[in-house]
Amino acid sequence: MAHNLESEQHKRKRNDDDSGGQSGHSERIPQPPPPQSGNAVPINYLSKVNAAKLKLIQGDGDTFSDVLSLINDYEGVLTRHESLASNLGAKLTGPRLLKAMEGVFEGSIITIPSQTMFTTDPVTWLDIVEFAKSNPGDFTLTTGSNGARSCQFPLKGVQVEIGEDDWRLIMSGALDRFRLVPPQPLEEDESAELATLEILEQRLQVLIKRADEVARKARQLNYHLSGRRAAINGRRSTQQPSSSGSGFQAVNQPGRSSGANLGYDLHADLLQQFIANTLSANHRLPSISSVPPTPGTLATASSTPRTSIQQQVLTSMSNRPSPSYHPEPAYRDAEEEHRALVLVKVEKLARGDIINPPCDRCRRLKTNCIKHLTACQGCTKKHARCNWKGLTEEEVVILKRDVGDADDD
Repeated sequence: MAHNLESEQHKRKRNDDDSGGQSGHSERIPQPPPPQSGNAVPINYLSKVNAAKLKLIQGDGDTFSDVLSLINDYEGVLTRHESLASNLGAKLTGPRLLKAMEGVFEGSIITIPSQTMFTTDPVTWLDIVEFAKSNPGDFTLTTGSNGARSCQFPLKGVQVEIGEDDWRLIMSGALDRFRLVPPQPLEEDESAELATLEILEQRLQVLIKRADEVARKARQLNYHLSGRRAAINGRRSTQQPSSSGSGFQAVNQPGRSSGANLGYDLHADLLQQFIANTLSANHRLPSISSVPPTPGTLATASSTPRTSIQQQVLTSMSNRPSPSYHPEPAYRDAEEEHRALVLVKVEKLARGDIINPPCDRCRRLKTNCIKHLTACQGCTKKHARCNWKGLTEEEVVILKRDVGDADDD
């Protein structure tokens, strides 16, 4: 009796999956079937239905960087309490009225210290009109040492000065017809903002639906890949005892090794072939599978982490001469080749070092391109991908020379 109680305590409890119900962990990646229940249909290695080659699935973090960067831009507009319609380019009434109001002033705004184009929050005429409405006691005329009359007051951390004529225009109340002070949304602008929100919500629903579909399909593909791996391992485990007693052993039999293949990385070799196929259409590279791996390549593949193998493969292919190499490859492939060359150089830099040549974003903003992890600090903050589409011919020549010299070392 005691034995039965003890066995009952160690029994596994039934869950919803056992009873046919739905589990609460619907997002969990399904586990592959055991080897003995794998697909028994043999794999056809000799032929294929489609002549076109599959594209290699993007496994880096840059795959959805453009979408994530765009979503962050929208979040930034909402955080700053700005109009989405205005940021998207809608011609709203409020900004046009503001531009018309600024056109009625004759003088200019003088600030100490002076404002420049790089001032983050400059003083505008709307700020001055708001200050006059909220601080009438400080908005008065004063006579300077030269006899000229002006209005001076502190605003936004600077000393502001405007002319007498502009002061009289503000005090006359003629600007009230613009309905901009106090700041209040115009009905037509609010209607445009609501319509913009509806447009964005509809598009986001499509985006969310597609993202869910990608996630579902990716989990399903991962399940099928695991099932095929389980089937192959199961077949190998059943055939290995019977084949060990025979005199013949397959070339690809596990456990077979030779002195020439020491340090050979099958993953690196296959990845090199896959990437070569994606670029061969325009670059006309020789077949990678027909070129046996050299000892130097094998040593590099065995000592290099797989996360950087793809970058080294692109670099080796860009430096490899070809008798039929086209001098003007397709524009997109040239961009990827230049990016791969720069990434090889960036990989050898320490965090905080300056990347030269800078990426397109840092080049456009005229800021230093400083390495963070796998991208520069600016692109990392924006969740963007570093690109080098704007490289000059001279920079490309210097870049190839630097990468080639580093490889020789």
